Order: sequence, then C-alpha cells, then structure tokens
Amino acid sequence: MSDQKRVFLVDAFALIFRGYYAFIKNPRINSKGLDTSAIMGFMNSLLDVIKRERPDHLAVCFDKGGSVDRVEMFEAYKANRDETPEAIKIAVPYIQEILKAMHIPIMVKEGFEADDVIGTLSKQAEKEGYKTFMVTPDKDFAQLVSENIFMYKPRFGGGYDIWGIPEVQEKFGVETPEQVIDFLGMMGDSADNIPGLPGVGEKTAKKFLTAYGSMENLLANTHELKGKMKEKLEANGELGLLSKKLATIMLDVPVTFHAKDFELDQPDIEKVTELFNELEFRNLLVNFTRTFAVENAEKVNSAENSSEEKVKTVAKKAATAPEGQFDLFAAPGSGSVSDAEIASGFKTIKNTDHFYQHIDSPLSRKLLIRKLMEQTSVCFDTETTGLKALEVELIGIAFSFEKGKGYYVSFPEDQEETRLILEEFRPFFESEIEKIGHNIKYDIKVLSNYNMPVRGKLFDNCALFNQSRYAS
Repeated sequence: MSDQKRVFLVDAFALIFRGYYAFIKNPRINSKGLDTSAIMGFMNSLLDVIKRERPDHLAVCFDKGGSVDRVEMFEAYKANRDETPEAIKIAVPYIQEILKAMHIPIMVKEGFEADDVIGTLSKQAEKEGYKTFMVTPDKDFAQLVSENIFMYKPRFGGGYDIWGIPEVQEKFGVETPEQVIDFLGMMGDSADNIPGLPGVGEKTAKKFLTAYGSMENLLANTHELKGKMKEKLEANGELGLLSKKLATIMLDVPVTFHAKDFELDQPDIEKVTELFNELEFRNLLVNFTRTFAVENAEKVNSAENSSEEKVKTVAKKAATAPEGQFDLFAAPGSGSVSDAEIASGFKTIKNTDHFYQHIDSPLSRKLLIRKLMEQTSVCFDTETTGLKALEVELIGIAFSFEKGKGYYVSFPEDQEETRLILEEFRPFFESEIEKIGHNIKYDIKVLSNYNMPVRGKLFDNCALFNQSRYAS
C-alpha cells in the first residue's frame, strides 16, 4: 500500500444540496420546527468519507458571494438558478459551527467559488507530493484530474466512484482531463447558464474533440464543416471561447495549502455533542462517537440519555490471555468474575463504570498515540500466542492511563503488517514516559522480538501485587 499522504477536499454546497434533496419527500423536522435535512445529509456524507478513508488531511470548501470574475465576463452566469431553499440558508452556519468543533478547516474566499478554491488547493497539494481526492458529484471537477488528483464522487444509493485519468477519458471521450474544459465550453452547461456553441450537444462535442482536440482548433477549422453547423460556429466563435473561460476552474485563488493545518485532528467531542443534541441528531451522534471514540465517549453516553448499548465500543480481545499473564481488563488475580465476588463487594467490570475501546484503524491509532504522548505514566500489557516470551507472536497491546479507561490495539496475523503497525508506537516506547506493567519483563522481551526497545522509568506491579497478597 502506498505511503503517499492523502488530502480530501470536500465541496460543501454540492453535498449540502445533495443531502437536502435526498430528504425532500420526507424532510427531517425537529421538535422546534427546524428543517435539519441539509445538515443531517451533509454530516452523514462527511462522516462516511472519514470512516471509509481515514484521510491524513481534510478540509471543507465553501462558496462566498459567487464568482466575481465570471459574472464580470458574463452577467447571466448562474442567473437562471432558483432561490436557495431557506433550510439550506439556515443549515450553513450550523454546519460551519460543527466543522469548527470538529477542528476541520473551512476554506473559503469571498468572490470565488468552491470549485476554484478546491482547484487551487489540489494543485498546491500535488506539488507538495500529496494525493488529492475532490469529494463532489460535480462533473466539472474532472478537468482537474491528474496522476495525483482524483474525483471522489458520491454514488446514488450509497458508495463512491473514484475517477482517475482513465475514468475521465472514458466518460468524456477525451485524451486528457484538461480537454473537459473544451467539452464543457462546446456543449455549455444549463446548471451554470454557460451558453456553449449553438447546436452542439454531448455527442457532437465528443466528435469535435476527437477531430480537433480543442475549442480553438475547432474554430480555426470551421471551413472543413458544412451546412448549418458551419454557419452557427462561425457566427458564435466568441461565445464558444467565452464559454470555455467560464467553464475553466481557476487555479490562482489566494488560499494556501498548509499541510499541518489540514491534518485530521481529534474533535471537541463535548462541543459537537452539544450541537448534535440541540439539533436532536441522536443517531448521528452515535455515528460520530463511533468514528471519533478514542476519548470522551462517556460524555456522549450521558448526553444521549440512552443505554450504554448505543455508544459502547467494547475492546475486543484477540485471544484469551494465557494462564499466568495479567489481564488489564479483568480484576487483579482472577480469570473470571463470579456472582459471589460481585455480592462480596469486589469491584468488577459488571459493577464499575468503564470505557474500553478497540483501536483498529490508522486514524484511531494516530489519536491514541497522540494521547499517550501527553501522559506522564502509562500502563501497558501485551497479548501473545503463548508464554515463552522470545518465541511468541504479538496479537495485541492494551493501554491505560486513566481510571476506568482502556484501549486495546489489535494486530493482524501477518507479522510484517504487525511490525509496521507497532512501528507507529515507537515514539511512545522510546520516550521517557513512565511505563507500568504486570510482569513487565515479559512484555519487554516480547517487544524485543520486533526490535522495539522500552525506555523510560519502569514500574512492575507484579511484585507489589505478590507482596500484598502474601502479607495478607
């Protein structure tokens, strides 16, 4: 799998309108009478992209004030569009508040369209070695596709199509994605009120592109045409060139791709929860929590006012810990919890507030590592295929640094993949952060099989546990 970093640029209004019309026959109205269809539709799409792709970098791009340059060129540009539905006007401030709470950058420049903002950022990111995915259903973006820039196109009924160069060539009948500009200029675009060449539709535009390659070359060779078409093109050459300009996505908007600012970050879960509760997005809140659940999930539990079943993400053990290994997720010294122990007052998983999280994706590992590096002391425990430390294979590591919370990182059977995943945790294991374990010598030996040193102050509670047991 390529280690090339990926940035996803979301066309905000395209997904907002799409979300709104998806619910048009059954709009989502909350108890306050607010039509939340556009907000819900957009957020569902955004979370779907994050869950599917776990992007390294992400930004959402908005229009503001339309395209000043295009309106100056052609006053009727987009003048045929209906008034924006009130529900969408109301939705935009809410969506931007949610994005701010999620720490997702909002990219907008007054006087420019989101197309131009995305085009500019895509080309900047490409120059810095990033692979860019433009999240939009708008076919106009096909002109920007390159070896490292793709359309990430929502599919009706769910899922996404990824358009690279081959897909654009097949869809538009062009040799290069840049020719999509000529295609759009020739046939026009009724949605944007781009006039195009009179009498030229999709089939004719493809035929002209095959024969002439560009708008300019077509207009320079109208003498080869016959009849009405020849007359129309010779009379409307300037309109064709204007249409091509209107269809061209600008690449010089005064915005800048700063990789650090675009990194997908841990959201302000408390603030997002507050906004979702205000909008009465109960199911969406569960969806959000499951997507960003490395920390603070208990806040959603209380805010949701529902059973733990709705938001729990239980840490899954890859295998039962062999006898003799301490289990971070069980009561000390016991393999199982009996009813008698519960009755006797022992603190167990059944009667103690807890939050255990299975860490099984690049994003969740990234967020966990960030939290680990903020601690002064962390307890960890390896799960393995046996007891002989220098012969076993690693199947998981559990971490805990706060009362009642545990995080379990599972590893695949493929040991090369395990090594790569474990390598992500090297900054933690080599740091001066105190490491606590139960028979920690065993864990250190296991990690040494993967050339992973354990540094910093070490504390083994195995000896302390045995001392207290023998003393009693």
